[in-house]
Amino acid sequence: MQRLLAAGTLAVITGLALAGCAADPTGTVTLQVSEFADDYDSDSVEVALSIGGEEFASVELREGDGRAIEDVPLGWLKIDALDYCSGEAELSATSPTMGLLISGDGSCAFTD
Repeated sequence: MQRLLAAGTLAVITGLALAGCAADPTGTVTLQVSEFADDYDSDSVEVALSIGGEEFASVELREGDGRAIEDVPLGWLKIDALDYCSGEAELSATSPTMGLLISGDGSCAFTD
């Protein structure tokens, strides 16, 4: 009986400890370059992600490249394709994804 009680107590303590260690919710940002505009004078673009004004990640993309950045903290997100375009949106639990598509006509499309 005492072993059963001890095992039950240990299970409850373990369950409570694990519940306290639950990871904060995060989102995913996808970045894709189909092609650059004809007048863009570089073969790549640096794309920086900032959360609340602080840089979270930075990647270099070339034509045809695509990347998914996972575990992005929720909050106000700025995607800045340096010297090309930028946009801002809120990454939230109800809208945990955001994307950027750079297309050949010189435009940037932001998606959620």
